[in-house]
Amino acid sequence: MHTYLNSKKSDFQTTIEHLQKELGSLRTGRATPALVEDIVVNAYGSTMEIRGLASLNVPDSRTVVIDPWDKSLIQNIEKGIRDAGIGLSPVVDGSVLRIMVPQMTEENRKQIVKVLKEKLEDARIRLRGFREEIREEILKREKEKKKENFLKTKNLSCSMNYGGLANSWDYGPLGVELKRNIVEAWWKRFVTSRKDMVGIDAAIIMNPKVWEASGHTAEFTDPLVECKKCHTRFRADQISVTDACANCGAKNEFTQSKNFNLMFKTFLGSTEDDSSVAYLRGELAQGMFVDFPAVIQTSRKRVPFGIAQTGKCFRNEITPGNFIFRTREFNLMEFEFFVNPSEWEKWFEYWLGEMKSWLSFLGVKVDQFILHEIPDGERAHYSKRTVDIEYNYPFGQKELYGIAYRTDFDLKNHMEKSGKDMRYTDPMSGEKYIPHVIEPTFGIDRTVLVTLLSAYTEEEVSTAEEGETDSRIVLKLPKALAPFKIAVLPLSKKPELNAVAEPISEKLRARWSVDYDETQSIGKRYRRQDEIGTPYCVTVDFDSLNDQAVTIRDRDSMKQVRIKIDELEQWFEKELK
Repeated sequence: MHTYLNSKKSDFQTTIEHLQKELGSLRTGRATPALVEDIVVNAYGSTMEIRGLASLNVPDSRTVVIDPWDKSLIQNIEKGIRDAGIGLSPVVDGSVLRIMVPQMTEENRKQIVKVLKEKLEDARIRLRGFREEIREEILKREKEKKKENFLKTKNLSCSMNYGGLANSWDYGPLGVELKRNIVEAWWKRFVTSRKDMVGIDAAIIMNPKVWEASGHTAEFTDPLVECKKCHTRFRADQISVTDACANCGAKNEFTQSKNFNLMFKTFLGSTEDDSSVAYLRGELAQGMFVDFPAVIQTSRKRVPFGIAQTGKCFRNEITPGNFIFRTREFNLMEFEFFVNPSEWEKWFEYWLGEMKSWLSFLGVKVDQFILHEIPDGERAHYSKRTVDIEYNYPFGQKELYGIAYRTDFDLKNHMEKSGKDMRYTDPMSGEKYIPHVIEPTFGIDRTVLVTLLSAYTEEEVSTAEEGETDSRIVLKLPKALAPFKIAVLPLSKKPELNAVAEPISEKLRARWSVDYDETQSIGKRYRRQDEIGTPYCVTVDFDSLNDQAVTIRDRDSMKQVRIKIDELEQWFEKELK
């Protein structure tokens, strides 16, 4: 916000300076350089302003003297002033030009007052426009901050018992359900519903030789600079070292850039020396590559096919932040799809399309994400082609997912370093080759974030009072992802209503996630369920005691229908399938 306000401050200043300049050029009967300094004349085969060709002096209140630095241009300057049509007649006086400013007439005075009013009003309009832009930007950013705070408090909680840990987050009761639903939906979509995909669950700590073979111990780095004054560290490729430190404001205080390895190092056993060094995995991929021969043997899959995995990864990031966008401990969903080298382009486009389809399922609109082709020199060391799917977060456009063509880099390196045959034998042709790999990567935490951002809605709705409206916050989550699918709400805490509502809740909970809420007014309870994205509310009222029916309220439309209690399961089975 500080940078934005500074840019607008510059706009204000430019407008005021422009106004001062225009006012100075008005012919008020007094001599001033502003009368002629902006006039353009021919000089040196081009056009230049007089201010760039001569000295301008005002020896008295009625005279302007123009002293060209190059005396050969005196005729050009004289002609330029006459052609400007401003009613001034320059006279050549040796090596200078003199202009006598005529006295002000009553007609001139009225004309100047008119022009002055017009210029002042134009400046006021421009300044009012800047103020309105600033006001709208502040309101927009306040709304985004409100959204961010809402998402943090409603769905995720930070572990703060001991002051917290920078960039570490705990998923609360609602957040963990949303995350589990996302992972389950992804697994069903990309693994169990396909015949060309299998899953594994590789260990977090593997033999360190795996990371040597993959290049992570040597190549998995970020460029680091540090402010010598406040000791804050930054990624050198994400800041300008000529700018002031964003933390303390010091200028020219950054250290030389150096590579910083992102792997989390640990030790196995009771001794801490080079022989016991191990690493927490920085990605899921290597477990799938080293298990490739075993998976082929046990699953009997034929190329093309994929190995999928979900789980935690760890990266000692230099600049973590922006909520759960970038954390040192994070969750990934990923698969390595093994293909014949001649077919990699076909499969790359296919899986890119499937990733876009998945985003549509999450509720992310097409105009909310951008495909960014990573150019040569910026891709990871193992990639021949990479496309990042970027999202317009409240803090800017940044990466959400990525898809990479890893060629045979990983399998070939593991075969060379381990001595194990990683080739695939085509059962039809008998051909042996190292498969190439297409790797779509989905960050679970970023998926949670963009799902919430895309679902968050503020809208005006009608109230019970005719002609009046109220604002509500609603998470329009896909039904399959909502933490609770159904909320059962007795109209009050009366025992006779609870006697009906509680059995309904227990019966529905056997099949779906259900919340039971009986505190505060029914309107406030509806709003609470809207805010956490519950698709349906079941209200048990006093009529339910007689007609054995309940009211079902839809989250998005807020429409209500009356359904018999013994038909509820059948109704929800259809709506929540």
